[in-house]
Order: sequence, then C-alpha cells, then structure tokens
Amino acid sequence: MQWLIALNLIVLVALVAVYAVYSFQRSTQAASRFDAQRAQTQAAIQHAKLQGFTDQDLKPFTDQQNQILAQGTSFWPDARAASYDRQSAQLSQLRGSLDGFLAKVVTQAKANVNQQVATGHTLLQENAQQGGDVGSIQARLDQIAHAVAGTTSIQGIRELGSQAQHVNQEAAAQAAFLKQENAYLQQGAAALLAQTQDVNALRTQAGAQLAQGRNDASLAAYESKAGRFKQIDTVMAANARMEFFTGKLASPDLNQVALAAAAEQRYGGQIHQLMQAGLGPKHIVVSFSGQHLWAYQNGNQVNEMPVTSGPRGDTAFGTDFGPMKVLHADHPWKMHSPWPQGSPYWYPDTVVQYATFFTVTGEAIHDASWQPDSTLGPGSQFSEGTRSHGCIHVPQALAGWFYTWANVGTPVDVLPYDGSPVANQLSQMTTDNNGKPMSAA
Repeated sequence: MQWLIALNLIVLVALVAVYAVYSFQRSTQAASRFDAQRAQTQAAIQHAKLQGFTDQDLKPFTDQQNQILAQGTSFWPDARAASYDRQSAQLSQLRGSLDGFLAKVVTQAKANVNQQVATGHTLLQENAQQGGDVGSIQARLDQIAHAVAGTTSIQGIRELGSQAQHVNQEAAAQAAFLKQENAYLQQGAAALLAQTQDVNALRTQAGAQLAQGRNDASLAAYESKAGRFKQIDTVMAANARMEFFTGKLASPDLNQVALAAAAEQRYGGQIHQLMQAGLGPKHIVVSFSGQHLWAYQNGNQVNEMPVTSGPRGDTAFGTDFGPMKVLHADHPWKMHSPWPQGSPYWYPDTVVQYATFFTVTGEAIHDASWQPDSTLGPGSQFSEGTRSHGCIHVPQALAGWFYTWANVGTPVDVLPYDGSPVANQLSQMTTDNNGKPMSAA
C-alpha cells in the first residue's frame, strides 16, 4: 500500500513538473510575441517621425501605447501568458489604427494652414481698402492655398504653414504701416485745409503733383527695365498708394479732396526722391510731350534745355522711347539720308557739329543750325518745318557742352512724360537698353 502511495506521489510531482514546464514555455512564447508587437509598434512610431510627425502629433497614440505597456502581469505563468497575449492583441490593434490616426493629423494640419490663409485674405482685404498694395502678398497666399490642397506630406504641409505665418506677419506689418501712413495723410490734409478751402485749387495742385509723380515713377520703371534701378519695388509701392487716392480728387467732399491732395504730395515726393537717388552718376532724361531735356549728375540737375524730336506713331522717322544710353559721340558728323532721293523723307547730306548717338539706328542728340532755338520746345515735334527724322535737336550754344559732358554709357531715357499712368508710359517703349528697336517708333 505504501508503494502505491509513493507511486501516486511520484506521478503527481511529475504532472506538476510537466505542467510547470508547459506553463513556463507558454508564458515565454507569449512574452516573445508581446516583445515583437511592442517592437513593431515602436518601429511604426519611428517611421511616422521620419515622415515628419512630431512627438506632439503622436502623443494621443503614444499615450494609448503607454497605457497598454503599463498593464501588469500575473505571477502565475498561465495568467502571465494570457496578459501578454492580451497586450499583444491590443498593440496589434493600436498599430493597425496608426495610418488612420496619421491621416487625421494631416487633415487637421491642412485645416490649420487653410485657416491661416483665410485670416491672411481677410487682413489683405482690409489693407486693400486702406490703399495697400496687396497684389504680391495676395499672390503668395494663393500659391500656398493651391499647394496645400495637393500636398500629402506632413513636412510639406508644415512648411506651407510656416510660409503662411510669415506672409500673415508681413500683412500685419503692412496694416500697421498703413495705419501710420493714414495718420500722416490726415495731418497733411489738415495742413492743406488750413491754407485754402478752395476745392479747385486743391485739385489743381494735386493734379500737377500726380502728373509729376507718374512721370518720375515711369522713369524709374524704364530704368528698371534696363536693370539700372534697384529700388523699383519701393517706387511702385509709393506709386500704388498715390494712384489709390487719385479717384478721391473728384469727390464733392472737400475733406476727401484734401486727403487725396495730401497723398499726391506725400507719395509724389517720395517717388521723386527715390527717382533722383536711383539715377546714374550722369543721366539724360528727355520728355517727348514737353520736348525738354534734363541732364543730371550725381542726382542733381546740372542743365536743361528745350529740344525738338521726331513725331510718334506710324511714321518712318519717329523718335524711339526707351531706357537707352550713349553709344558713341562724333564731332563733327555728316548726316546722310537713309532714304533715296525722291522719297518724301530724303534730305541732303548735312553736317552737324556735335552728335551724341543713343540708338543703333542712328538717333542722336545734336545741334541743328537750320532750326532757330526759338522754335524748340513743345509742339515742335509735330511741325513739318521743325520736326526731326528721329534725332533730338538741342540749342546751338548747348550742343558743345552736351557733347563734352556726356560719356559713352551715360543713360538716356526718352519717354512720354505726359503725366499718364506708369503702365501707359511703359507700353510705349520701343527700344531696349542697348538702343536696339523692339518695335517701330
């Protein structure tokens, strides 16, 4: 009987041992599966970070991961295996939800950028109503809005968000600038009204300043086309402000007219200063409408004179408009007609004493002994008895000075100078900065 009890004890111990080994193996295998799931989940998180998702983006996901990992395990092997299997299943399910989670992050990031763009648009609308030149800023915001719609990369979206933030900061700075500028204009308007309350006098004064501002801005625009004017953006911003207030000159409200007059005075003055500062060491400016020439040196006027040019339009001998330069100068020079004898444009060989050429087609600034100085000036470009074949006639007594003063390479700007908007004066340009025709004068 004792041996039977002993045998039963041996069998029982053996069974316990087998069960213990089995439970341990099961627990070990479950732990291995759990470790694999944990590693895969961590790898998925790391991959998301490499794509540009931040710790803050991933926090809701990693919080769930940490909650799963924080679950305790039982001392008993069977229960421990069950705990590992439960955690493994939870990690697998969590990892499977990662793509959907990241997609929501991307969607929210896009929404944030779109909100920034909308905020920027609202601010720019307000700036435009105050006379701000918002075109370039608006275009950048529109580009951001278009780009974000087609971007799936979180890094790309975040970069666009950074750009939108920068643009909005620029728009906010513009708003602050406009507020300050409008305060200056109110002060200027009050000063003008203290001088006169004659609305027509204010309009006349403002009209003259507007015309000069447009001419100065057009000269800067011509020079910019030649790559010789560096502050063109600043000039065009002032020009846009000036043009914004132009419509108010026709207002029946005296205060609005005074405000517009203050704007023409302020921004026209800014444009003039910028234009003079942007001129070359020596610079020649010719007004077609005024038939007048100005010579500048280091931004200061050193001479001026009435002139006669050729006409404009569909003619064979019009004077070109453009940001040209002195190509060469000759003393004396024989002018030879490019038209054959018998042509209505033919002229006999003519000697001039001083010729300063500014186009490759032979247009030059020169004396004209056959034309009395008294006939130079406005309107002479249209008279058959005085108009040139494209050259610019200058007074006899100043031709020698001009020949000696101007250097090869000195800029020569011939432009309408008629007080019309910059776009109109630019549209009439016919030569490049080397005096080569772009179209017929």
